[in-house]
Amino acid sequence: MRVLILGGTQFIGRHLVSELLRRGHEVVLFNRGRTNPELFPQLEQYHGDRRTDLALLPPSGWDAVVDTCAYVPRDVEISTRHFASSARQYVFISTVSVFDLKQPQINEQSRKLRLPPDADPDVMTPETYGALKALCEDVVAETFRRATIVRPGLVAGPWDPTDRFSYWPLRVALGGDMLAPAPPDRFVQYIDARDLATFTALQIEKCESGDFNVVIPPKRNTLGEVLGASMVQSNSRPEITWVEERFLEAQGVQPWTELPLWIPQSEGAPGITNVDMAKAFGAGLTFRPMETTIGDILHWQYAERRGVPLRAGLAPAREKELLAAWASSTAKT
Repeated sequence: MRVLILGGTQFIGRHLVSELLRRGHEVVLFNRGRTNPELFPQLEQYHGDRRTDLALLPPSGWDAVVDTCAYVPRDVEISTRHFASSARQYVFISTVSVFDLKQPQINEQSRKLRLPPDADPDVMTPETYGALKALCEDVVAETFRRATIVRPGLVAGPWDPTDRFSYWPLRVALGGDMLAPAPPDRFVQYIDARDLATFTALQIEKCESGDFNVVIPPKRNTLGEVLGASMVQSNSRPEITWVEERFLEAQGVQPWTELPLWIPQSEGAPGITNVDMAKAFGAGLTFRPMETTIGDILHWQYAERRGVPLRAGLAPAREKELLAAWASSTAKT
């Protein structure tokens, strides 16, 4: 099959290109040529702005177009209109953040976020990210009869530019006194980027339309298990202090950024760790062991990233300060 990837050189797109090539497909890339331009020199590649330069591409012959990098509906309107008569299938990589996560459980029919009337639909912010992605999904579904919407949760694995999962195994590997948000049995949901790529490639091969939530099963893994597996994989034994949410919130600790995988109960977003993935599982979604994901993240760190600061998680000085303040507060009670 001949597959065009919009993006293709960063994280999810990079893994998807590798998986499609492994499966024997012909892959063509279109991107700006700014992120990891040295990747995939053997492939046919076109560089330009998706809003103005799609005419650089051959006019037809695409079995599938995979859109890995759209965040606002105007970009999707331009690309879906351009490929409406030249591509059999349009695959859009979205996010479970399109849903109102205040719902206790999320499935494909759950209520989606809507953009506030005063928000700019051409500017993505952390507050409008999910609603804008939902609008992008609507454009794809309205334009393509064979529209495939793939919604990952938190994506983990090598080459992650966010470190939102990687922080935990890498922090465990450093050892020493370590802070983690209590309780250790809080559930987490994520998807390995390689499993996401395999699932997406399978839907392309089947020319499968529909929308799919792509995460590990709910209530399968806890943060405590993530840290335990990280200890085994890194052969490190940090002294972990499990700190209560009320203290972390009082100290202004930022969920998801300073402490990835932590969303306090006060945020009122129980659905973020209770996303149903039965539909995707029925369509062929598979999951590698958490230990494999963690081990590969550590290998990537040791092989390619030594000395690169983490993009998420507590800074060492901040962690030390919080641990000292927590010890002081518990000593008084």
